[in-house]
Amino acid sequence: MSVPHGMKISEPHTHPYRWVMLTLLWLIYFSFGLVARSPSPLVTPIIKDLNVTFGQMGFVLGSWQMTYILVAVMAGVILDRWGIRKSIFAGVLVIGLSAVLRALSTGFVTLFIFVALFGVGGPMVSIGCPKAIALWFKGKERGMAVGIYTTGPWIGGMVSLAATNSLIMPLVGNSWRLAFVFCGMIAFIFAMLWWFMAKEAEETISSERSGAVEVLVALIKIHNVRILTEDDDVRHIVPGPPILAWSIQPGAFVIFTAKGIRSRIEIAVTPVNALDNIEPK
Repeated sequence: MSVPHGMKISEPHTHPYRWVMLTLLWLIYFSFGLVARSPSPLVTPIIKDLNVTFGQMGFVLGSWQMTYILVAVMAGVILDRWGIRKSIFAGVLVIGLSAVLRALSTGFVTLFIFVALFGVGGPMVSIGCPKAIALWFKGKERGMAVGIYTTGPWIGGMVSLAATNSLIMPLVGNSWRLAFVFCGMIAFIFAMLWWFMAKEAEETISSERSGAVEVLVALIKIHNVRILTEDDDVRHIVPGPPILAWSIQPGAFVIFTAKGIRSRIEIAVTPVNALDNIEPK
């Protein structure tokens, strides 16, 4: 399963290296969740040390979502220019940097800036990972891969909430600053693994639309969408825009890069993200 460094893999959905890629994507998304949730268990010592109010701490905790929304608009363009491998690597580096810099916070303003920095790298990961899955997996395997890698941020967040005060804080001498550095180093380690082990895949469909903006515009233009439910095999025709509104959730809409979009599409509704398995009628 050895692949020469820098070589693009043709027909990635049949290559055994796709499982290595799935593992790497899971680790990347795990670090995303770990760092994203890391401030919450440390609120009490941070407030005492930096002398910030609960209101200011609330702004800090919500700062990265603000920058995430702004950067996500441009992330698709950057992803198309840099490629998946470089974009995700850059995103994880920024995430790790955000965590490490929090250790240098001197007050509300610096902590706000360092936490907000997470939102600059986050979109590269949450948009790049689904696109990588779309390239490396096909058919039923794609649905399974989506189900696996999307557990990453939730498990990362769970570990952050459960282990920060019980394991990480005692390990670093009960220093909230070193706890952030610990989380940042995990992100850096996974970033290095991604950089040296991740491979680029050749896009087998030349007409595929991978830009988020182009995909959203195309979906808005869809007049009808056909939904096939697996339980009763009943088909429903519903307007396109409601389906679009229903589909916009973290990591969902960027997978519409499969096979192109026509005036009507058929969706198989499954417990796993159904929108990641869109096939043209």
